[in-house]
Amino acid sequence: MRVSDNRFKVLATDGDCNLGGKDWDAALIQIIKEKLCEGSDVTMEELEANEDTMTDLKTQAEGKKISLSSLKEVKGAVRFGTSTLKYTVSREEFEAATAGELQATIMKVDSALASANLTMDGIDDIVLVGGSTRMPQVKAGIIAAYPSCEAKIHIHDPDLAIATGAAIYQNTRDVIVDTGNGEKPVDGKLSKFAPTVGNIEIEKVLSHTMGVKVWDEAKQKYLISNIIFRNRALPIKDEGEYYVHKDKQTALEVVIFQSDFDEAEENREVSEEECEEVGSFVVEIPSDSKAGEPVMVSIEADDKADIICTCTFRDITKSHTLAAKGLLNDDQIRKARKYILG
Repeated sequence: MRVSDNRFKVLATDGDCNLGGKDWDAALIQIIKEKLCEGSDVTMEELEANEDTMTDLKTQAEGKKISLSSLKEVKGAVRFGTSTLKYTVSREEFEAATAGELQATIMKVDSALASANLTMDGIDDIVLVGGSTRMPQVKAGIIAAYPSCEAKIHIHDPDLAIATGAAIYQNTRDVIVDTGNGEKPVDGKLSKFAPTVGNIEIEKVLSHTMGVKVWDEAKQKYLISNIIFRNRALPIKDEGEYYVHKDKQTALEVVIFQSDFDEAEENREVSEEECEEVGSFVVEIPSDSKAGEPVMVSIEADDKADIICTCTFRDITKSHTLAAKGLLNDDQIRKARKYILG
């Protein structure tokens, strides 16, 4: 992000929605299982077949992971039938087992920097958020990858950083009147946030490249034709021209895919295996359609990151909306405010 006064401009975003704390939990669970078997005559098959033991083990793993952020090693025990199985896991063992996951995360940092046409030398501050950043290996991994950035790394209440920022941002949008005494009424209630925050402007970017599935006659295979690309400023809209596949076709199936490709000519059409299907809809068309007739498909993303895909054939137009993940609708927002404000 580029921050200037109260203006926040996102330059690039990246990540892997399939990589997270659960992967570190899984690695720790595997270490503990191996330790339990090594210290007893219980086999891995017997251990994994015992539901009570596995439930206890999984419950303990998250707590032990948190403890390893401050301790060099942790000890524990689980019940297996009438026996008690004990284990000890060191931070060194845990970090070695999760080195691959950490490296995958660092690679996403590299990718985000490349998308923004920056190097780490061009970054002034690195803010780590999320409970997993409490693990010492995260900061150490960043320093190992970018030795000059140690002094730039900041960790401030990582468990609440995102929620606090969202609350401050929403507060600036909800302000009705300044009472002059440092408090502002919000929906009839008084906010305790400092009145000096002012209005915050956030310029967002698209997080994923979006395209549709098409048949490539020359290659005799399906491809994903990308229409809008990630890390472009929101709102954004673009379109592609396609064609009816055969005579007397009565329907067009529009299948929407997302991916992590950056905008480049070679990424206009990519293989289906490298993308993820996120939605589809069908457009019924007249039976007198002919192969080669043009079909226009547009994809737009608004400033909330809702994705709207529109297909037009002759005078027939149909749209399909993919709501941004994690957003609350208006009714849910009203209920949430009621709980928060009392």
